Amino acid sequence: MLRPAWYRPIAGPTAVLAALALAACSSGGSGEDSSRPQIDKRWVEVCEQPLPPGQGGAVTTERFQTADDGLAEMERLARAGDLKGARDVFFSQTHGLTHDIDGALRSANPPVARELCGVIAQIEADFASARDGEVMAALAVRARELMRQSSTLLGYPE
Repeated sequence: MLRPAWYRPIAGPTAVLAALALAACSSGGSGEDSSRPQIDKRWVEVCEQPLPPGQGGAVTTERFQTADDGLAEMERLARAGDLKGARDVFFSQTHGLTHDIDGALRSANPPVARELCGVIAQIEADFASARDGEVMAALAVRARELMRQSSTLLGYPE
């Protein structure tokens, strides 16, 4: 898997989280739509490549529903200032599915796959850097929209 030069030296989960935190601390965002949360421009390059596989669980309507519920709860917790709770919900209910659907989603709709990748990467980075709850809530809302769209694109009813 090819990665941009700034990403290649990193390997392993701890190093990836460190890279995500570094990226979150850097300035820059997409600047395309003010109603959408800001996504660091570095994710555009990273998300050109497929994500590594997740836990390999079966992709089901139930998993999409669990992810949707998790993102709704993440939004609620983030708005309440409970970033630890929001992080726990995100990683336990949503994160793995994003890896498991990436390949199929890239075949069905590459732009949606890349945007979802960028939003999820920004969430990971922002959790590592303890971003503002409102920022995290906005990212959860956008991720939830993209996951619902992905569910439809991949043939899993909402």
